[in-house]
Amino acid sequence: MNWDYRCRIRRHSAVSTEPKFPGYAEIAFPIPLRKNFTYSIPDILAGRILPGCRVYAPLGKRNALGYVVCLKDRPPEDVAEIKSICQLVEEQPLFDQELMKLLLWVADYYLCSLGEAMAAAYPFSPKMKPRQIHAIECSPQLRLAKEIPLEIRSEKQRKVLESLLSHKTPVSLQEFISQLEISASVVKSLERKGLVIVRRIEEAREPQFEVLSESPQDFNLTGEQETVLSEILIALSQGKRETFLLHGVTGSGKTEVYLRAIAAALERGKSALVLIPEIALTPQTMGRFRARLGDQVGILHSGLGQGERFDEWQRARRGERRVVVGTRSAVFAPVQNLGLVIVDEEHESSYKQHDPSPRYSGRDVAVYRAWMSGGVAILGSATPSVESFYNARCGKYHVLSMPRRVAERPLPTVHVIDMRGRMQSEQILSSELQCALQERRERNEQTILFLNRRGFATSMACRNCGYVVSCSRCSVALVYHKSMGQLLCHHCDYRQSPPNRCPSCHENFIQQQGFGTERVVQAVAECLPGVRVARLDQDVTRGKSRHESVLTPFRVGKVDILVGTQMVAKGLDFPGVTLVGMINADYALSLPDFRAGERTFCLLTQVAGRSGRGDVPGEVFVQTCCPDNYAVALALKQDYLAFYEKEIRFRRVLTMPPITRLVLWRIEARVESQARGVAWDLYRMVEALVRKAKGVSLFPPVEAPLYRLRDHYRWQVAMKATDYRAFRPILESDDIQKLLATRREGLRVVQDVDPLDML
Repeated sequence: MNWDYRCRIRRHSAVSTEPKFPGYAEIAFPIPLRKNFTYSIPDILAGRILPGCRVYAPLGKRNALGYVVCLKDRPPEDVAEIKSICQLVEEQPLFDQELMKLLLWVADYYLCSLGEAMAAAYPFSPKMKPRQIHAIECSPQLRLAKEIPLEIRSEKQRKVLESLLSHKTPVSLQEFISQLEISASVVKSLERKGLVIVRRIEEAREPQFEVLSESPQDFNLTGEQETVLSEILIALSQGKRETFLLHGVTGSGKTEVYLRAIAAALERGKSALVLIPEIALTPQTMGRFRARLGDQVGILHSGLGQGERFDEWQRARRGERRVVVGTRSAVFAPVQNLGLVIVDEEHESSYKQHDPSPRYSGRDVAVYRAWMSGGVAILGSATPSVESFYNARCGKYHVLSMPRRVAERPLPTVHVIDMRGRMQSEQILSSELQCALQERRERNEQTILFLNRRGFATSMACRNCGYVVSCSRCSVALVYHKSMGQLLCHHCDYRQSPPNRCPSCHENFIQQQGFGTERVVQAVAECLPGVRVARLDQDVTRGKSRHESVLTPFRVGKVDILVGTQMVAKGLDFPGVTLVGMINADYALSLPDFRAGERTFCLLTQVAGRSGRGDVPGEVFVQTCCPDNYAVALALKQDYLAFYEKEIRFRRVLTMPPITRLVLWRIEARVESQARGVAWDLYRMVEALVRKAKGVSLFPPVEAPLYRLRDHYRWQVAMKATDYRAFRPILESDDIQKLLATRREGLRVVQDVDPLDML
């Protein structure tokens, strides 16, 4: 018998009403073993342990943190010894029934343990508690009297009481003392007289961001926005389960549609969840959302302090945050009465979790959560993922289109600069782009330069023997970072000083090759002396609020040129930008991935869309060595439909997603022979199961494109099928599950359902 969130009371007789509580609990641990364990509940915790709570229980040789799944009257018959729960962490369940159902689905679909899914939804340590501070307030007697007793003659004491009488709620003692410039002894004296009360209270930590000044009347909807919004509002008012794919070009006003849809959901007593792909977007989005919707908007992402994130999670759980904005993990936010889920820039690969398990897609989980809650989901993008558009063509999603920018602003004019044969002569900035930069400087307009490579030089190599300075732990070249004066691995953070001579032939022919964002900043400064230039990449945005330290000066016009990686392509809105320059537009095409064309198209289209979003028309200069490639050519035309038709034909020929479903196993081991051996063992194991399945194809083991990573050798085994259900018997087999749970030293087997990263 399973027990729900409320314990049932069994009456033994008409006279005795003593409650009988279940004596056993099923617990899920955040380990790669898809199995729950049964424990007895000690008498001291009887009636206190509920499903959704966290407990400590013996697991192997240690006490591990686990999650209570359900309660039972009796133990399993096939278990000889039942261990007892050691400690209860929370008295109240962390998850309501709706969120629990979502986590069960995540565990089932992505074939991870329920404990791993629950840990992803609530990533806080048991030590994390609400912050407590000392607060001061008037005594009830003083507040009732409303005047200061005559015997209080001290000027400082009267100053304290006058100030406290003006406050209706307790105030922070530390801030109060600092503000009035008094000593703690003054407060202690008043406390002894019974005129003030000092006590500990909880104080929620509040994330800081700028609230933009705007109101609903500032915006007049375009005809396209009105048409799109009306369809969304009909679905909301009728309580229909509906998923909309909002395909709107950059600058078409998708955010305004989101805001009005959220306002409509709130009016109907519903809550809303908004996912965004990048932490850099959060302050801009939050500022706009708070300006329109007020303090009921909360924020959840990994860039917050743990305390801030914890308090925001608790506010959402209590219903104080009816709108939650966040990155991928915010899909598990405990919002109450959910009616609307929005995934902005739904094509972004950052919605996919890679490590640790569960390796879920935030976008797909969001769609399922909206469906489960009986609400509406909106997937918005100027460049929808091929999977999402395919789902729309199959009738799963309803397409809403906004093909024009607001205020009839034109799309930017695109200039293609063919760099074939002149990369060496002009190096980084073509003469055409240099002239355009100079023009913007003279007109006091802003520019974004895009290059998806950070660092100064992408490698250091010997002209004599061809030796490339590589990472000692990964099979990649080290990148030279001039600001650090070091060579750096972008995968494991290994660092070393640049060599003066070739480590192989010992000749003095070592030189820098390629260029990254650091080198572009230098090139800009050389061609435009005195220009105000800033850089936005991972190197300069490490740490809390570092994104805003770069973006705010650019937003207010204190920076002329912003040089950045793909961070600048993700939904940023700067009306002052009239020029976008793409330094190496076709870099992604060289990646060994069937999605390389799609990623190139999306990046180029999105980056180009940052130009001309204000009153002045924009221009885009694209430096490329592959001007004839369909992904590049169609991105420059902003022709998504033509790209999709070409790309889906390509996927059909390859029988790759979305035509089929894909599962990828990665085998990582410190010993090269072990990685290869386990990969072939896995292949033979799956091959035997595939023979019994219909419509399933299995690929032999291959070395991963990134063969060595963090001192581990990597192999891959892939499997595809036209129907996901054909996978299930294979993926759920005991042999596969045992292999995934293997804990041999230096060995890890990872299973990824619907993988995006093939490297």
